This record gives sequence, C-alpha cells and structure tokens, in this order.
Amino acid sequence: MSRCLLTAMMALTFLHGIEGHGAVTKPLPRMLKAAPYCPWCVGEHNSGNPSGQVHLDAVPGTPCLGTSREAARYPGNNFGNYQSATGNGPTEYVAGQTFDSSIVLDADHAGRAQWSLCPHLEPETEACFKKHLLTPWTDVHAYWGGDSTIDHWKDGEIYHETVTLPNMPAGRATLRWLWVCKYTDELFASCIDVDITASGSSPSPTPASSPTPAPVEPTPTPEPEPTSAPAPTPVGDDCAESWQQCGGKTWSGPTCCNQGLTCHSQNEYYAQCIPGAGSLGEISAAPAGRKKHGRAGASGFLATA
Repeated sequence: MSRCLLTAMMALTFLHGIEGHGAVTKPLPRMLKAAPYCPWCVGEHNSGNPSGQVHLDAVPGTPCLGTSREAARYPGNNFGNYQSATGNGPTEYVAGQTFDSSIVLDADHAGRAQWSLCPHLEPETEACFKKHLLTPWTDVHAYWGGDSTIDHWKDGEIYHETVTLPNMPAGRATLRWLWVCKYTDELFASCIDVDITASGSSPSPTPASSPTPAPVEPTPTPEPEPTSAPAPTPVGDDCAESWQQCGGKTWSGPTCCNQGLTCHSQNEYYAQCIPGAGSLGEISAAPAGRKKHGRAGASGFLATA
C-alpha cells in the first residue's frame, strides 16, 4: 500500500471520528471545551450500542458526555450553517408547562432520542436522568413521519419538538436530550441548565391602570337674589314745629314750618313758626347757598333776601 493511500485512509478515519451528528440548537446547550465550534460533536462511540440496532440500555460514559453543570453555553454563531435555527429558549420554565426545542441532525444515522431532567439538588448521574423522564424514546424521524430504516435520510435537517416539564418543586435543573444512533455505535447529548419556576408562581400580570375619572364640574354658586335697595331718605330739610326757629341770616336749621304754621321773620337774624292759615313757609333770610322756597302765610308775607 502506497504512503499516499495510507495517509488518505487515515485522514478519512480521523474525519469519521470527529464528524458531527446531532445536537439541540434551541435552547442553546452547554459547551464542550474540546469542541467549541462543533456543538453537534458532543458524543462518543459506545461499546454498549453496536451498530445495526438501537440499544436503549446503552449508558453514556458521563451523563452529559463531557460537559458539567453551569458550563458556558454555545453561542449561536458557533453553530455555523445552523445559526439561524439557534435560540436561548424561553425566558421562564414553569413546572407542568411546555417549552419548544429545535434539534439538528448534521449526519443522520437514524435511531431514537429522549428528553429527561436532573434537579441540581441531586448529583448529576445517569440514575438521576432516568428517574426524571420527560418524553418517551422517539424516532428522530418522527417529525417527518418516517422511521429509522434509512441511513443519512435527513442529513443537515432541523426538527422541532415540544417538551412538557413535570410538576416539581422550583429550582435549578439540567435538561438533557440523548440520542442513541442506529447505524453507528454512537451516542450524542445536549445538556441545558435552567431555572424552573413552580406552577402557579409566575409573575402576576400588571393590573390595568384605572381610568382617570372625568373632572367634576364645580357646582356654580347661585347668585344671591338682588335685595331691594332701601328707599332713599328724602333730600331736604325737616320742617320746624310751632314756635321753633325757621330762619335767620346765620340760621342753619329747618327753614320751613309744618302744616298750619307760618315761618314769621322777626328780624334778619331770626324767624319762627307760628300758627297761622298757611301750610309751609320759608323765611327769606335763609343761609347763603340754601334753596329758598315757601309759600306766603296767612299774613301774606313772603320773606325776601
């Protein structure tokens, strides 16, 4: 055998040993440090799974095939051509509810896969995952309605699966997708560390804000009914009684006499009301600036200035 042919055969053998086969792309799984750019290479050849049949009792070398709890997740751009099918997964995993996943078959060797779970309160062992099964063993072609009779039928294809979580206490846990191949002796796994919320403890929706009440129009204060103004006090002098002064040059009091009296001037400085035939009268000697008015008395006398 020539050196070139031997080298070529060794290269093919090496490539077959590292060829990727399958992995979860959503939610993004833990990274294997030995395969940072090949998420679908997290697997192993397993003597408990000889090719030609699906040996569901095969036990992987470690539960998550080399990855450990809380390891960094693969970034989406490390999935190469499958980057468009990647995603972080749901923001919240609720006990008793479902989540959606996506799985890539980079090299389809048929077989069956199963989802299980291991709470972080328990050691990460194969027994822990077997105790908390989430799905039955399912043909990796079930998404397309086929069966595991054709090797490499769905190379490079993505399929989707809805997984239901059990009713369990809240806490940290690891989800695992395990694939047992049929036409090779390989096992592949993807493990995802998540927080699981107890059923019924999801954040309550924010209550809708109450509408702002319409402003209440102030009740107008009734205007007070107008009060009748008191009758004005008559402008003018009160007339004097009998024998009272009713005039004079410096007099500032009344300058008229009541009915039946006459304002009689005795001199320029004094006048008084005396009984007589007249009604009202006024002396002519009223103070300067005062209105002079009156009527002649019984004597016919009318004072003048």
